[in-house]
Amino acid sequence: MADKHGPIFSLRLGSHPTVVVSGWEMIKDCFSTNDRIFITRPSMAVTKYMGYSGAVFALAPYGSYWRYVRKMVTLELLTSYRLEKLSHLRVSEVNYSIKDLYLQCAKNSDFSKIALSKWCEDLTFNITIRMLAGKRFSDSSDNKNGGEE
Repeated sequence: MADKHGPIFSLRLGSHPTVVVSGWEMIKDCFSTNDRIFITRPSMAVTKYMGYSGAVFALAPYGSYWRYVRKMVTLELLTSYRLEKLSHLRVSEVNYSIKDLYLQCAKNSDFSKIALSKWCEDLTFNITIRMLAGKRFSDSSDNKNGGEE
């Protein structure tokens, strides 16, 4: 499409007009001189209903609220001190997940296949939830129905 229409063109994705940029010169121009225009997110129903009218950081439109939350996240949550302070949670989740993997292998005496992608997904999810909420959410073999522990 870029060969036919050029390095920058617009189209509609559903009801949203969208700009497609394919040349690095145009991308540089968009994100250096016109960055305020391109930084905001479109208004969508998911933002209103699932994102609490833009209160969720990932769905919030660019503005003073988004700048404040971004500053809070980078200065409070993602600092090396904070990550080091919570390292024991990551270690304990990895240990718990390895024990769970061992129990799954021991339960299947014929050593049938175990979905490692699901295991990695659960591990990542449990680490994230435990660091944010202080509790774990598991769908492990000893937790029959899954859920909060």
